[in-house]
Amino acid sequence: MVENAMRRLCEREGPPGVITYRDGEPVGWCSIGPRTGIPRLAGSKLIRPEDVVPVWSIICVVVRSGHR
Repeated sequence: MVENAMRRLCEREGPPGVITYRDGEPVGWCSIGPRTGIPRLAGSKLIRPEDVVPVWSIICVVVRSGHR
């Protein structure tokens, strides 16, 4: 299920986030992108935009165990 969700993210235009590396080894991932590209945020009634300035949002950060 999680794998299918990531595959759908990767099929979209633009990268699904950024990967962090330590000594050449991937140790983390951060989902970041334009708020308008995140349907759940774009339509949120609780988290309203402050103004009309386009912003990016971080919605997920994953760090491999043992790394900070």
